[in-house]
Amino acid sequence: MCAANVRDAGSGAAGAAGERGPRPGRWRQNHLQADAYEQLGHQAEGPQWRGIYLTAAKELREALAGVLLRPATADGPARSGAITLDGDPSVLETYGGLLDEFDPHFPIVTP
Repeated sequence: MCAANVRDAGSGAAGAAGERGPRPGRWRQNHLQADAYEQLGHQAEGPQWRGIYLTAAKELREALAGVLLRPATADGPARSGAITLDGDPSVLETYGGLLDEFDPHFPIVTP
């Protein structure tokens, strides 16, 4: 089993245009967005929205969303020092190879 430990990546270069989710190197922006999600979560009346917002805030603060969505790509953040891997990194590569790749920007409505 391989575990990822996240450290503060600091502030750095901006992400690509149109990029969604947490952006490595943009610590302040990620935490500001996480603060907004956390406030929305605490104000949400429905438990499902509360969980969605609070989970999004946690993922932004811990910068794990990218690794969780594509575990096989954990070696990139590990090399840059954004996360540290404990255990055998090949386990993540093997696990990532079993997952399907999908386009997150698929058209919901076909023309």
